[in-house]
Amino acid sequence: MDIQQRLDRFAPVALTAERKDLDPAQWAMVQRLIEAGRLLGQIHLRQIDPANLALRQDLAASDDPQDRLRRRLFDLMAGPWDRYADDEPFVGDRPRSPGGDFYPADMSKLEFEAWLEGHPVDRGAFQGYFSVIRRRGPDLVARPYHQVYREWLEPAAEALSSAAALSDHGALSDYLSRRAQALLDDDYFESDCLWVALQDGPIEALFGPYELYEDKLFGYKAAYQAMVGLRDLQESARFHDLVDYLPTMAAHLPVEKAYQGRAEGLASPIVVADAVYSAGLLATVGIPVAFVLPNDRRVRTAVGTKKVMLKNIIRAKFEHIVQPIAEQLLDREQVDALAFEPDFVHVLLHEISHALGAQVIEGPEGPLPVHQSLQDLYSTIEECKAEIVGLYNVLFLVREGFFPSEWADMVPVAYLANIFRLTRRGGRGAHARANLLAFNFFQEAAAVRHDAGSGRFRIDPKKTAAATKELAAILLRLEGRGDYGAAKALVDRYVRLPDVLGRSYEGLADIPLDLAPTYPWAEE
Repeated sequence: MDIQQRLDRFAPVALTAERKDLDPAQWAMVQRLIEAGRLLGQIHLRQIDPANLALRQDLAASDDPQDRLRRRLFDLMAGPWDRYADDEPFVGDRPRSPGGDFYPADMSKLEFEAWLEGHPVDRGAFQGYFSVIRRRGPDLVARPYHQVYREWLEPAAEALSSAAALSDHGALSDYLSRRAQALLDDDYFESDCLWVALQDGPIEALFGPYELYEDKLFGYKAAYQAMVGLRDLQESARFHDLVDYLPTMAAHLPVEKAYQGRAEGLASPIVVADAVYSAGLLATVGIPVAFVLPNDRRVRTAVGTKKVMLKNIIRAKFEHIVQPIAEQLLDREQVDALAFEPDFVHVLLHEISHALGAQVIEGPEGPLPVHQSLQDLYSTIEECKAEIVGLYNVLFLVREGFFPSEWADMVPVAYLANIFRLTRRGGRGAHARANLLAFNFFQEAAAVRHDAGSGRFRIDPKKTAAATKELAAILLRLEGRGDYGAAKALVDRYVRLPDVLGRSYEGLADIPLDLAPTYPWAEE
């Protein structure tokens, strides 16, 4: 593919919102927040590869029209590798390093593990979210993010402090001030707690290193991201009563209590917002539709998590991708059962379900976060758990009368359509691998069937409910035990693109793979 062909796989979408309710001071504050987000986005590029920032500058300075296209694709991919084509380089020919800037380019997993075996005192710093590993002569050393990335963090912190001074919302101002300091010392606990509690006022904002997807060597290191959104208070209020169900959902999981996780802190807010600016991991292709954060188990124990639903992104993906795919691949009768609202709610329950189940296991040396035990397989297993436990919980809430009874048939249809959306490229990325696992499990359980004559798929809601319960139990127990061997066996068995899906996807070439967002608020 040439560059234009690569770009044509994505639907251009302007992510914006109605700004009439913002006064001049609030608008000035938003611009400072966007400025901070841009800086964190630059760090994210550096985390992917140390050469990324210089390469982007070269593309931006070039008069070659092809380089302008390459820069657009570079920004979407957060680097010169096509994430939707097995990280194939489209600028130069260097392969992408799985360790990025997090680890020395010449360091192997074996060397890292051998170092910790001989230097157990280094384990906390080496496996921590907010450090990079460097060489010092023959030794490996951990250096904190706030030192390595200070060039960008200092002006980002200044922008957040300025935004805090412009805000007339006390809780938002407190969060931004504390987060500015956290960028400079990597101590995010207090500001994370403030962010979880922040749920009123017009602005939703997030800044910092969170998700672990970019560390493809171990899955230990957090990538920087930023988001500025306009909160939909009416939509957020719709789900207020759902918060009260969270402990009930935890207790109703189809596993022994030991694998259900802790119920403390689950009663935390659900926020619906329209994204008006994203940077870093939140702006990289495969644009997230929602997130549940923080990941820090100390924060989760103390105050829980906040679930942020980016409704304008969810709707854009539904209209541009999910619905067109469903019209081609779903059983014709079930196409009529596809609707946005059940799809939106499953996304919400997916995010909620990240907080359910075990977060920590008891290792030989004390408590061990699940992600450290499952290492490179964690993202796939965790995303599959969120999808399946989320589906299990929607169906549970339907039976409880919280959602309409007809959703028992509609939600599985919406989920199957999203499996198609997420697995079109095979097993590229944690979300795709998670959904291939689910699809093959469902097909083995005869919950999903393919009609060779029509070339369409049909999902059986009753068999799906049974298969969902079974797979949810498998995943919850696996994480609760921190069983890497069982995780590998499950992934090896089910994470594959079956021929019937591969053939079906050949006819979807005209349907976008994902979104290519622009941010009008950042251009004014």
